[in-house]
Amino acid sequence: MSEPIPGPAVEVRQGTVLNCDLVDFTAMTLRLGAQDGRDVVRMVLETIAAVVLQFKSSIHDNVERIEGDSVMYVFGYPQANDDDAERATLAALKAAAAVSALRPVPGVEPKIRVGVATGVVVIGPAMGATSRATPAALGPAPNLAARLRELAPPGGVVISDPTRRLVADYFVCEVLGFKSLKGIGDERAWLVSGSRRVGNRFEALRRQEGLSPLVGREQEIGLLLDRWQLAREGQGQAVFLSGEPGVGKSRLLSEVMQRSRKDNVAILFYQCTPYHRNTAFHPIVETMLDNLGLAEDAPVSEKRVRVDAYVRQTMGLTAHEAAAIARVLSLDLVPDALRAGGVEPACHQGGLAGARRADDADGGPLLLRCVEGLEQPSARDRAVQSRPCQLGEQSLGAHAMHN
Repeated sequence: MSEPIPGPAVEVRQGTVLNCDLVDFTAMTLRLGAQDGRDVVRMVLETIAAVVLQFKSSIHDNVERIEGDSVMYVFGYPQANDDDAERATLAALKAAAAVSALRPVPGVEPKIRVGVATGVVVIGPAMGATSRATPAALGPAPNLAARLRELAPPGGVVISDPTRRLVADYFVCEVLGFKSLKGIGDERAWLVSGSRRVGNRFEALRRQEGLSPLVGREQEIGLLLDRWQLAREGQGQAVFLSGEPGVGKSRLLSEVMQRSRKDNVAILFYQCTPYHRNTAFHPIVETMLDNLGLAEDAPVSEKRVRVDAYVRQTMGLTAHEAAAIARVLSLDLVPDALRAGGVEPACHQGGLAGARRADDADGGPLLLRCVEGLEQPSARDRAVQSRPCQLGEQSLGAHAMHN
C-alpha cells in the first residue's frame, strides 16, 4: 500500500486582515456596462494594491483574495512585524482616500468600505488546488474583517476591538458599540476617522502598562550618561546604538531621555518608520508639524502662514533659511530674489543646516536629539544622517554601541 502524498503545509498565525469592497458596484456596472465597469474595478484594485505594497515587506507570496469587487490582504504573512495591526489600519485609511480621489470616467466617484480585524488566520493552499498558487486565508480574523466591512460607511474604515487595542494611540477611533454579526455574534466595532501623530512609538505603546525596571544594563547606561555629561560640559557627542530587534535599544534611549529631563535640556525626538522610506525627511516633517500644531492634512495656506511666521519671527531666520524649511514641508516660501537667481537643492540643504543651528540655539544651553529607527530612513535622510557629527564648524565626538 503506497504512502499518502503529504499536502502543502498549513500555517496558523496571528495576523491582521484587511478586507474591502467597492460601494454600489452592481449599480455602477449596470449604468456603465460590463466592460467599463470591469475597467473601473481593475483601476480600484490596482490602486489598493499599490497602497498595500507601501506597508507590507513584499507583495510576493502575499495572501491576497480577489472576489469580484472585493479584495483581502493579510498583514503578518509571509513576514510578521510587531506593528502589523498599525500597518493594516494605516493602509486601510490610505487606500480609502486614494480610491476616493479616483475619477476613472466622468460622473463616477468610486469609494470603498474597509474592515480590519486582528486574530487567528489559517494560511494554506487554495482549496482544491493541485499546484502552488497564491495562499488562501481562512479563520476567525478573515471572517470578522469581512463582516466589519459591511458596517463601514462609503470611504470608511471599521476595525475590531483587538485591533483597536493595538493601535489606539495611533488613530482617532469612534466606538460603534457591540454589533450582531452574521455567523459570529456580538462584537464591538470601531470607526477610524484618521491617524494621530505620535512622537515616541515606544513610550506610546507602554503608556498604559508602564515601563518595566531596567535590569542588567548598567554598563550601557553608564556609557550613555558619560557622553551626556561631556555634552553638558560643552563637548558635543553623537552615539549610535545598534542591535537586534527586541534587545532593548528603545528602552535604553527612553531611560536616557528620562534622566536628562532634570537638566535644562531641549529634547528633539525623530521617529523613522519602515513604510515612509520613500518620503524624504518624514521624521523631520512630522516633528516640525507637531511643534507648529499643524495637522498633516491642514490647508496649504494655513501651513504657509504658520511656518513663515515661526521661522522668520520666532526663530529669526533669513529668507533663505525659511525657504529651506518650507521646502521640506512641501511649501513655497522662496523669495522672488532667490527664485530669480535659482535655488538649488544644495542651497536648501545648507539653509536647513542653518535652521537646525538656530533651532539648537533657541532650545537652551543643552540639546538632546534622538532619532529612532535609523535602519529604515529614506535615501535622502541617509545623506543627512551620514554627517550628524558636524554642527557648524565644530566636530563632535562619535561613539558606537552594539548590543
